[in-house]
Amino acid sequence: MKPVYQLKNASVIKEQRCLLENVDLELHSGELVLILGPNGAGKSTLLRVLAGIEALSGGQVLLASEPVSNIDRREMARQVAMVEPMIELPFGYSVEQVVMMGRAPHMDAWFEGPEDWAQVEAAMSVMDCATLRKRDFRNLSSGEMQRVLVASALAQQPCVLLLDESAAFLDVRHQLELFEALKRLTGIGYLIVAVTHDWNLAARWASRIVLIKDGRIAAAGTPSELASEPLLLEVFGVPLEVLNVEGRPPVVLHPGIAAR
Repeated sequence: MKPVYQLKNASVIKEQRCLLENVDLELHSGELVLILGPNGAGKSTLLRVLAGIEALSGGQVLLASEPVSNIDRREMARQVAMVEPMIELPFGYSVEQVVMMGRAPHMDAWFEGPEDWAQVEAAMSVMDCATLRKRDFRNLSSGEMQRVLVASALAQQPCVLLLDESAAFLDVRHQLELFEALKRLTGIGYLIVAVTHDWNLAARWASRIVLIKDGRIAAAGTPSELASEPLLLEVFGVPLEVLNVEGRPPVVLHPGIAAR
């Protein structure tokens, strides 16, 4: 099966600083790939490269065997949706209006049709925000905003969903509901790539984890393959304890030892 994405020696250099360096990676449909690493490691830059927002300084990124740089923005938006950490809207849009914004790549004019509303309803249902539909987006809690933004991305009907710390502002119940929904989407062929700082969340749900440090991929594999105390110490610079319990994903604990 051909990969959805292929990154070949992908590099991003800005202001003489290397944000990504010689990244080689293949991503496939049906995967939930979670990206972890310390602050400033290049996680968000990698997502922006996949979204076609960040131009490469070297190397290549292919989407369905086509260079991302050759794909126009409207077509890219039909295939790939990205949810960034938070957005600010200058006007008082309602929740359902924000979710409808996700339909823009599919609309030939500024008029919503039955299919657009059907997708909006489905997306709000998946993200448990239908009861918020008439609320002013600006007045929502941070967690509610994130659920609405993910719903807007789902309404876009992409085949790839990119999420940058979308679970960070969610309570435990909505974190679980978000990842349960994402896992269901991979079951119907979506490729989902998400940035998180939560190893245990990643270990519970990820098909693969990609560890990034200093703009390079330090390791990639299943949670069990990467649950190595020396590897995690090397990536995060903090001694972490890995607990393996039969039948459960590996849990990582911070034992309270000072960072080196």
